[in-house]
Amino acid sequence: MKKVVENSFAVTGFVGKDAEIRQFTTASVARFPLAVSRKEQNGEEYVSS
Repeated sequence: MKKVVENSFAVTGFVGKDAEIRQFTTASVARFPLAVSRKEQNGEEYVSS
């Protein structure tokens, strides 16, 4: 029996351009630039990067 692996995740951001979709015999892959922001804590202050 073939083992099925499924991965998923959620990211919020701004898509830079249309996705480039590549199709293979058993799967498809979409590639696209994604701009996100994050905050890091530096001592008592938060720094955006």
